[in-house]
Amino acid sequence: MGRALRIEGAGLWYHVMCRGNGGRRICNGEKDCLAFLARVGMVAAGYHLEIHAYTLMANHVHLFARTREANLSRCMQRLLTGYTNWYHFRHDTYGPSSTPHFRKSLRASDIGDACHVRGTTNVLLRSREHSQRT
Repeated sequence: MGRALRIEGAGLWYHVMCRGNGGRRICNGEKDCLAFLARVGMVAAGYHLEIHAYTLMANHVHLFARTREANLSRCMQRLLTGYTNWYHFRHDTYGPSSTPHFRKSLRASDIGDACHVRGTTNVLLRSREHSQRT
């Protein structure tokens, strides 16, 4: 069965999640984390994506974002491909380090719906707390 249709549009809110391939780490230390976050900022600015919350863990990342244009898939492709190339160069590795596809859940399209914003932010915080305990 094929993947679900990806709904994209300007002004929509998304909870985006991407895991390391096969449960592998996407960050090995502070330098990798800082490089990933710098790339998130660069790509978000270039693709007019607003990042409102994030959780970066060793083997996956959550982003809570709002698009200004209907380009989230292109933005994520640029982010993940660029970071994967940098990661392989730095660690002298090869192959996909993150899943080629990411999951995203469409959220409320209006910031006025504070319940969705607060709920998604709480999920990100709980996810970070859980990863620190394990």
